[in-house]
Amino acid sequence: MSTARMRNLSILTGGLLLVMMTVTVWAFTGGTAPEREITLHARGMAFYMPGSDAPNPTLRVKAGESVRVTVVNDDPGVKHDLVVEKLGLTIAPLATTLGSRGSATLKAPALPGRYPYVCTFHAQMMRGVLEVVPAVR
Repeated sequence: MSTARMRNLSILTGGLLLVMMTVTVWAFTGGTAPEREITLHARGMAFYMPGSDAPNPTLRVKAGESVRVTVVNDDPGVKHDLVVEKLGLTIAPLATTLGSRGSATLKAPALPGRYPYVCTFHAQMMRGVLEVVPAVR
């Protein structure tokens, strides 16, 4: 087989594998892959958005939106997690090493509302609100 033919076959095979993986992820998530990611950093007994000094921010998601929530541990030696109990969102306790992270996907409810989020280990200080806002059509 010629080099050009082998290259074309490799490109075709790679493209087919990419399509198959995308379809598999889409099917595995029920056809609702997360639309965006919200990242919070846990440090100094509070949650922070990247690049912000405002502790425990209000997280806004659209009604019906699928989002991936990620928490990064910036407190070496300290255990953190994140729970939005009323929405069934739980990010398991992170390793106590700097930069450890955990994620979970949330499918926001169809109706707007406000839901508390907490680190269960430090709930008096590490708490905020996840606000579901109306989806704009």
